[in-house]
Amino acid sequence: MGLLWRVAARTDRRIEPIAVGQRPFERDDKSAIIAIARRDGLVATPLSLMITEEGRRPPSPPLFFVMNSRFVIQSSCLTALLVTIVLLVGCTASSLSTPRAGPESAAPTTRSPAPREVVAPSVTPATTPAGPLQFDGAEALALAQAQCDIGPRPAGSEALLRTRDFIKSQLEPYGWSVMEQDFTYRNVPIHNLVAVKGEGRPLMVGAHFDTRPRADHDPQHPDQPIIGGNDGASGVAVLLELGRTLEIPQGRQVQLAFFDAEDRGNIDSWPFSVGANYMAANLPAARPEAVVVVDMIGDADQQIYREQNSNQALNDTIFAIAAQLGYEGQGFYDKPGYTIIDDHLPFLQQGIPAVDLIDFDYPAWHTLADTCDQLGAPSLERVGRVLEHWLEQPPTQSFLPLVMNASLAYRTGP
Repeated sequence: MGLLWRVAARTDRRIEPIAVGQRPFERDDKSAIIAIARRDGLVATPLSLMITEEGRRPPSPPLFFVMNSRFVIQSSCLTALLVTIVLLVGCTASSLSTPRAGPESAAPTTRSPAPREVVAPSVTPATTPAGPLQFDGAEALALAQAQCDIGPRPAGSEALLRTRDFIKSQLEPYGWSVMEQDFTYRNVPIHNLVAVKGEGRPLMVGAHFDTRPRADHDPQHPDQPIIGGNDGASGVAVLLELGRTLEIPQGRQVQLAFFDAEDRGNIDSWPFSVGANYMAANLPAARPEAVVVVDMIGDADQQIYREQNSNQALNDTIFAIAAQLGYEGQGFYDKPGYTIIDDHLPFLQQGIPAVDLIDFDYPAWHTLADTCDQLGAPSLERVGRVLEHWLEQPPTQSFLPLVMNASLAYRTGP
């Protein structure tokens, strides 16, 4: 059933109604075209769209109209674009480029020999197939397994250095510039990494690649180190598969950050997020406009809710993309979740909008049961494709990529 709609332009000072619909607005109504234009003087002002049931705050899950990000307006109905937002009904839209293939049409990949030998069990980079690449959960699962095969990877260990070399070996063949950020904390050498590709407005996706030195929640062996299949390998695997598949648009820079020493918190009086704290205070690349951290996202029984320390507007964007891809209620749940101390907090403290994607309903957390057997390729794929769509949106003038070239209207209140 359709809803009466209204559209408003939101500036940094006020929300101004623009138009009210005269008929029900359908989620899949292809005759409605949203055109975003900026009046002189508002070029640098963040804008957002609100499409809600008239007179009510939007419900959850959000009700929004989705237009593919690669659609642009080609219509004789557009006689003027000197208004902040124009909503036209009865016009047609055409695409200038083919949208990414859906999950069912992902291009197959093949493997070629590794560009250089690493001590760790290697997953060699895939050759580039014909057609557009798309994030593959099976590929990501293999990348996670390669890390688990190294064994426990705590900060300061030889196994962590092998993992670092493995990460570099998977990204450099695809044109990523990988920088090492080394420092010492309490006489322990710490090794962050950041991989950079593209030129323009930077966005960062991060994950920790160390594992917990003690399974302090394990009922039988609390002093043994964990493998970290989900708490460590899953987030790194998502970043590495993004490194293979991303099609970075012109005007965008992507940074893939790998944090050391996240998971030693509350052991020997260490805090959490030592590596992320250092990186946020000593950025090795351009200051990112926004950061998404992925942690413990590969559980086969995936349940990702809105983490409550995260930036709300950026959460709006990420969960709207998840809903656009059909993942609401299938791994992603657009409802309040836990409040977590994680690697996003140092960036928030530096004034950088940041979100933590985390599934904290994980019984194997900090136990010896946290192995790659807990992971599911569909779970890794859902997270990867959400991030893939976010990172591949063409840059806009907005401070945060909330509207993303009319790709969607995100949920917010009037």
